[in-house]
Amino acid sequence: AERTLRDARRLLKALGVPWKGDEASSLEAETRQALQQLLDEGRRRLRTIFDNPSLRHIDRIQPDEKAWLNAIACSSADLQGTLRRTLAPANHRSNVLPPDAQDRLQWTPAQLGEIFYKGGASAENNNCWFHSMAQLSVAEDVRDRNAVVWDMTHRLRKVSDLLGFTERGMMVETGNPGMQLLSAILNVQMRIFSARGATLFLQPDDVAGSPTAREVYLHLSNNHFEPLWPRSEPRSNGSAGYRR
Repeated sequence: AERTLRDARRLLKALGVPWKGDEASSLEAETRQALQQLLDEGRRRLRTIFDNPSLRHIDRIQPDEKAWLNAIACSSADLQGTLRRTLAPANHRSNVLPPDAQDRLQWTPAQLGEIFYKGGASAENNNCWFHSMAQLSVAEDVRDRNAVVWDMTHRLRKVSDLLGFTERGMMVETGNPGMQLLSAILNVQMRIFSARGATLFLQPDDVAGSPTAREVYLHLSNNHFEPLWPRSEPRSNGSAGYRR
């Protein structure tokens, strides 16, 4: 934790971001604060690129900015694990999973089906993660929603490729540090059910995005991501993380 805090504060200083922590706080609290500030700064910088109306015509990002965003992404990849290890359990209970499933790590398809129904995502150009995240992030009542979803899908892919999180046409793999910032700019916290044979695994630290944001869930099987929609929520409420 001491090394994580030291590295995070060094990066914040290099970025010109004032430290907002309390020197009298515990090591865990200071670490959370530093990592949260890094994630917030990365989200701010990345949204500037993501929201650029001319994004489709951009073929490169300034090397310094690319280096900073990659450094932030790699540093903030520790954020979720740190929060989940140090916060009281009551502070990070899922708002989607029922009480008796909060700590369940292994799931059967039937158990998953009781809580979620599975949507579909395009596999074209290995865009399934981007398409899934866009669907889960665009509110149902947005005008021309389908066009907005596809625009967001392509913007996410373009930014990911430009920053080197992915190579053009290659899929996003679990553990990719770019997932942190890409999920954060959509104002969601992403979790993944990974299928291995007939069992699905939901790891407590396998999350990305903003730790206090709305949860979204993905299904991963045979290297293909698909969105999961909570049965307990109307679609209009279950996809309200991002508006245009």
